[in-house]
Amino acid sequence: MQVNCCVWSKFVIHLYTRQGRLRGLMSISRDSAAMSRLTSLFEKSRNEHITLCYQLGSRSMCRMLIPILATLPILTYANGPSGYATVDVVDLVKSSAANCTFVGSSIIRCAGPIEINALERTSVVGHGSRIEFLDARPGRGGLRLNNANQVNLSDIEIGWLGGGARDPIIPGTPRIQSFGKVSACVAGGPGGMLVLDQPLEGVMPLGAVSVWDDTKGWPWYQSAPTKQFERYFPAGSEARFSGGRSDCINRLSALVGRRVLVRHEVYSANAFVCTGCTNVTIERVRVTSAPGLAFVFRGGGTHIVLRKNIVEPKCWPNCSMPEPSVAADASHLSGLGGDITIEYNDFGWQGDDGVNINGLMIPARAEAAAGSGDSWRVVDDKFKPRLTFLSAGNEVKLFDHGLNSLGSANVLGVDAQAGTIRLSHMPNITAEVVIVRADEIPTDVVVRGNEFHDNRARAIVMGGSNAIVADNVIERVSMAAILVPADTGPTYEGPGAEHVKITGNRISDVNHCDSPKYPSAISAGVVTAEGFTGRIGSPITDVEVDGNSFVRVYSNAGEPVHFGDGVSNGQMHSNLNK
Repeated sequence: MQVNCCVWSKFVIHLYTRQGRLRGLMSISRDSAAMSRLTSLFEKSRNEHITLCYQLGSRSMCRMLIPILATLPILTYANGPSGYATVDVVDLVKSSAANCTFVGSSIIRCAGPIEINALERTSVVGHGSRIEFLDARPGRGGLRLNNANQVNLSDIEIGWLGGGARDPIIPGTPRIQSFGKVSACVAGGPGGMLVLDQPLEGVMPLGAVSVWDDTKGWPWYQSAPTKQFERYFPAGSEARFSGGRSDCINRLSALVGRRVLVRHEVYSANAFVCTGCTNVTIERVRVTSAPGLAFVFRGGGTHIVLRKNIVEPKCWPNCSMPEPSVAADASHLSGLGGDITIEYNDFGWQGDDGVNINGLMIPARAEAAAGSGDSWRVVDDKFKPRLTFLSAGNEVKLFDHGLNSLGSANVLGVDAQAGTIRLSHMPNITAEVVIVRADEIPTDVVVRGNEFHDNRARAIVMGGSNAIVADNVIERVSMAAILVPADTGPTYEGPGAEHVKITGNRISDVNHCDSPKYPSAISAGVVTAEGFTGRIGSPITDVEVDGNSFVRVYSNAGEPVHFGDGVSNGQMHSNLNK
């Protein structure tokens, strides 16, 4: 048994039920019999709340505490929110089944993910500890909280060993990203050949190749290419290297002669994932690298706060040249309910959006249900995983592919493996429909006081309703600064935000790589699948853009705010375009 709170001479244990009723008292002194009794008490009371009163000299003090999970009787005292136990992240990892080793007192190295289930009423404090994952292959890393409730996580750093694009090769460690250039194929054939700064050997994953500048970074600047600036590769793509030189790759012909960043992995593992979480606050957490996203919230949940966190390369702020941080979004919150706050964070250098908040929709087609008058919806394979967040009794909203409302229905049954869902009734149409869980459309969202900078893609993607986007600094972003979108292809994120106020944001050096549907620094609109010719509804309503400033908008500078298809009651006034 280990006691972390103090040097003690006498304990008085006050044992309470979760409902706050006093269950009993135990007074013990420091001897082996007392320790045996205390250990037995904790083994029998793993799910109870406990108050520890200890005597140190002439002083008596009390702290609320709980055993850390069910497997490790370690006591820690609460200095977080009232009634929360406080757990050191090192102890939390030790109590899990994660395959981790501990280097000194502050580095945790893990060969697989850290999975924590059903943690509640707990403050997890890192005291500056770094969690370092060793394997960039799919599913092999990341800190994962499942069904957490009333949890604060603070003061830790997360990254991958060798995760930086300039890091030296670590034998046996999969690489996340590399710098190099694209040269013409040796035999003069079509395509291009990667010539990397590091002498990689063997077969490596190939996720994306993007233009990079060693003084500016991602292609946000005016002289960067606007169209042929990157190539994404299908899942499972690989390239063979010898001395850092690849075979000839057909899709790289447009990048011949360019300095590039190779992201070997783009979506294989995320630094932090919270699934089905409620009342969770993440504060002062720094993410330096990941073969995916930095912060992910998904699968339902409400009352989420991201505050004072940082996404940046490990060398920052002392990098001699620009470097990328994580391979994809800095933060992505999808399929949540209400009350989301993103404030005072510093997100930069990542390979996709700064913050993306959206509902997750499921495209489906009709199929008769055997033995009943109800109906089934058969989902395309790509979207089958989204069915795992649906269950019998859920209410879903139904739309056509123009995001016109078709009413709602109740879920009667789900078979995620088969890709089918049975609904209480069918809309009166024969075409495919789009389904979204009604209570997992984000609402009551605040994004304020953040710094978004030096990243590929957008700063803010807002699909939440009753939302405020205020007082953010957005600079050196390759695409739109702020996007209020919904789409029915290819990502099916929506169904569209209502009542959004965008105000007081300072925007500069953005929108170099614009999109026809989202042409401006701040754009709102619906994108439909290629070939769709039907009527587009108005799922995005009441968007007010007021009091923002724009400096050096590189595309469509004369129209820094654009309302496209599917937007009703878009308003803009008092914006300053320098």
